[in-house]
Amino acid sequence: MQSEMLFWPFKVVARHEDKPMIVMTYKGKEKHFVVEEISSIILAKMKENAETYLGPTMQKVVMTVPAYYSNSQRRAIRHVGVLSGLNVTDILDEPIAAALAYGLDRKTESVGENDLIIFHLSGGTALMGKELFKSINPDEAVACGATV
Repeated sequence: MQSEMLFWPFKVVARHEDKPMIVMTYKGKEKHFVVEEISSIILAKMKENAETYLGPTMQKVVMTVPAYYSNSQRRAIRHVGVLSGLNVTDILDEPIAAALAYGLDRKTESVGENDLIIFHLSGGTALMGKELFKSINPDEAVACGATV
C-alpha cells in the first residue's frame, strides 16, 4: 500500500488513536478528515442525487454491507449513515438484500417456502437459504446499498 500512496492526490497520516486521517487541500486550505467523514460526504451526495431523481426526501434507509463485516465495521457504517444525515433503520448483509430484492417483483403461486441461492461473487460470499417470499412486503423491504 505504501507504494500506491505515492499516486494518491491526498496524504494519509496517523492520528492519536492509530487510525488513518486523510489530509487534503480544499479551497486553498489544508483539511484533515477521518475516513468516516469522507465516506459520509460521498453518501450525502448519493442521497442528494437519489432525492433529486426520485422526488421525495428519504426518511429511513436500510444499508447493506458485505456478509463478513464485523460488528465494529457495521457500527462504523451506521455512523457514516448518521453523519450523512440518514436515519439508518437496519444494516443487512448484501446477500440477504439481494434475496429480498429478488422477491420484491415476483408473485409466486406456490405456498410456503421457496429455495433461492444467491451468489455474491464480488464479495466472496454465498448464501443458500429458504426465503419466505410471501412475507416480503415491498413497502417495508427497501434496501439502499453502497460500498463505503
